[in-house]
Amino acid sequence: MAPNGATPPPSSLPTTTAKTTRRTTATKSLFTASKTLEEHISGSGTRTDITNIPSARKILITHGLVLPTTGSALKQLAAAVFELSLSTNTGATHSEPLRAIAILMNDIDQALDTDHLIDKICALMGGPIATLDEKIKTLEQFTEKHVTALDEAVTKRHPGSDGPRSYASVTKAGIPAPLNKILAHSDAQARQILIDRRSVFASNTLKDLSESQLVAKATLALELMKEAGHATPDKISILSARKLPHGGIIYEMESATSAEWIATPANRSAFLEHFGPEVIVKDRAYHIIVENVPISFNPLAASSIADIEKKGGLKHNTISRI
Repeated sequence: MAPNGATPPPSSLPTTTAKTTRRTTATKSLFTASKTLEEHISGSGTRTDITNIPSARKILITHGLVLPTTGSALKQLAAAVFELSLSTNTGATHSEPLRAIAILMNDIDQALDTDHLIDKICALMGGPIATLDEKIKTLEQFTEKHVTALDEAVTKRHPGSDGPRSYASVTKAGIPAPLNKILAHSDAQARQILIDRRSVFASNTLKDLSESQLVAKATLALELMKEAGHATPDKISILSARKLPHGGIIYEMESATSAEWIATPANRSAFLEHFGPEVIVKDRAYHIIVENVPISFNPLAASSIADIEKKGGLKHNTISRI
């Protein structure tokens, strides 16, 4: 203490002044990417339940924002962001960027005016479509005139008739009704395959299935062949199934070509592998009456049947039974 009330000398200890530097929006970037967009949506590293569109709509509805289910929602979202920027809990550091985002969203919404865009497209396409319709109509008229001129020329060339007839039309016109029936039956037979038990002692696993179920079973076998990498005809299909009294099944294919394809040994084996056990694809048999058979012929001897096949130029096992 200084004597006689004199003013004490100033302290020799130095004084320091601390300056606190506040970070502003200019010194800290709010939008530096810390995660990918997918990570933000999934909520990776964040405790949140908002990870998809339904949960996002639900939280917005809770806060009074109902978005339309169709069309653009940018206008409503922009208005909501504006309101959020005015919140008392949002400081200037965040309110200004929020306003900027809202302004840009509103601008994008105006640029994506759907109704205006559709009107523009319709206006641009209206002219070419009208022109195309006019040309199509002109082409139809020209074609109709051309066909009429051809018909008139044919009538003049062949008076008293409807025009020249092709060889096929002439031959078909002269076919008797019974022969037509025979030809149709022969064509149907060419499209058929016969599936039967491997032997009379094998269990008949097909007897309890309906004809529609039998068609589905064969169709599934074809599909399994394709999945297994087996090449099949493009349009191969099973049209129908008919159960025979002895337990066999006659399947009708869509074409004779498909029936021949299944009859091929390799394709037959692959088909039966997926169709089921204890069944075979039988070759179609034809009943033939043979006259003047020697009484010495033994129909039960396999060697006798093989001898007939050899002398007749037939393949082995062509004759199924006598």
